[in-house]
Amino acid sequence: IFSRIWIQYIFDYQAIHADDPIQPFLMAETGMSKIIRGDLAIELTTGERYDLENNDAIETSVNGRAIITWPDHSVTRLSENTRIVIHHMYANTHYDKIEISMSLKKGKIWTRVVRTMIGDSYFETKLPKNDIVAAVRGTTFEINLEKNYIHAVRHNINLSDGLFHRVSLFPG
Repeated sequence: IFSRIWIQYIFDYQAIHADDPIQPFLMAETGMSKIIRGDLAIELTTGERYDLENNDAIETSVNGRAIITWPDHSVTRLSENTRIVIHHMYANTHYDKIEISMSLKKGKIWTRVVRTMIGDSYFETKLPKNDIVAAVRGTTFEINLEKNYIHAVRHNINLSDGLFHRVSLFPG
C-alpha cells in the first residue's frame, strides 16, 4: 500500500508540474546557429540545444534555422540569416507574471505565444526602425524584415513607437 501511494504521488507530482516554467533554450533545427554571450560564442549544429540567458544574441547561418523555447513554453522559430537579441525572459510558476522581450535585428521569425498575457505580463519584439515594438497578449505571428511585413495569425498585435503612437494589427 505504501509503495502504491508513493508511486501515485510521484506520477501526480509530475503531471501537475509538467507544465511549470522551464529554462529557456535554443535548438538548432538545421544548419548552424550561434549564441553570443558577451565574449563567448556558442555554436550549435543540427539537433543540438543550449540554455539561454538574458542578453544573449542569437544568429542563424545562411542555411540555418533554429527554435527558441521560452520559459512559458511559447516558441519562436528563427529563419535562416536571422539575428535577435534577448533582453528579458521570465515566467513565474502560476504564469500570472510572464515577461519576454527581444529585438529582431535582421531576418525573419515566427512565434506562437501559448498563454494569454494578463496584468503587467508582456511578450514583445522590438524592431530596428522607428523604435517600433510589436506586443502580443497571446497569438501566433510572423515578422519578416527582409520583405517588410508583420502578419498576425490568430489574434491582434499591438504596435507602438517611441512617440506613443499605437495601432492594432488584426489577423490576416
